[in-house]
Amino acid sequence: DESADRNKNGIIDAIDDTLDVIKELKAKGYSSRNDIKYVEVLGGKHDLPTWGRIFPEFLQWAFASVPEPVSSADSHLADAKKGDNTNAPYRPRTED
Repeated sequence: DESADRNKNGIIDAIDDTLDVIKELKAKGYSSRNDIKYVEVLGGKHDLPTWGRIFPEFLQWAFASVPEPVSSADSHLADAKKGDNTNAPYRPRTED
């Protein structure tokens, strides 16, 4: 994987394939500014030390705008108050 270059363009397949995926995502309307983060580490390898170098930056990007978590119970309670139980957890019927 570190040296495979099926189209002989001087760029390893892992990078070529990643760039192809990014191109397809952009064609589907994803934004490289907000939705896609691509980092190519100069001299990097497909290994833990390289990933470790970039992981903190990835975490900041991936979780920069994560909404406050809502507990499942709170969510179902809010739905029940509105009369909506379509998302309520499944409870099997019991015969009385």
